[in-house]
Amino acid sequence: MSRVGKLDPRYFPLLLDVIDQGVFTVDPNGIITSFNRSAETTTGFSPEEAIGRPCREVLRSDLCDQVCPLRRTLESGQKLVDRRVRIRTKDGRSLPVSVTTAWGRTLGRKNAR
Repeated sequence: MSRVGKLDPRYFPLLLDVIDQGVFTVDPNGIITSFNRSAETTTGFSPEEAIGRPCREVLRSDLCDQVCPLRRTLESGQKLVDRRVRIRTKDGRSLPVSVTTAWGRTLGRKNAR
């Protein structure tokens, strides 16, 4: 039986780390569940520091307590492309970034949208 076209979930972290843009995933409550190397370079937070924490504690965006793009996507299922926001890095610097959000499903889970 051919396995062409099937993604082995064990490779997901490796795929994220070859992307040159900061990528992270969250659960429905906004808790970070993965955090790639580019996200680490951008924010200053290691995956070990970020995973398990609310994204607003790590990114500290100027929109976290107002109109959070990620919360909007989690609630509506609608993606957002290229929204300009400012985050605060681990060392306290304010950094402009472009954010794109999308609803996804966790590999191997059947109850996703």
